[in-house]
Amino acid sequence: MLTPDLKWSTQVKTAVESANKMANWLLSVFSVRCQSTMLALFKSIVRSRLEYSCPVWNPMLMSDIKRLESPQRAFARYNSSCKGLSYWERLKFLTTSRS
Repeated sequence: MLTPDLKWSTQVKTAVESANKMANWLLSVFSVRCQSTMLALFKSIVRSRLEYSCPVWNPMLMSDIKRLESPQRAFARYNSSCKGLSYWERLKFLTTSRS
């Protein structure tokens, strides 16, 4: 979804909305939040929606990048293993943890 001014903001907005819906669904369905299970679900269901065709619409605007990171930032707050960590430490934990 490329706009006339050649920006991908519409595509980013759509991807983030879809990822947020799935993340909220995961958090509402799974009351027992085992770290490994939730991380595997996040990576396979939520993050895949954010990364779908990403090489094509590679975001260059800082506002788009921050918007794309928002579902991951929100999910990390709900992960008990990430309590007390800064955002960058939570990000490293989410991207390097084995699932």
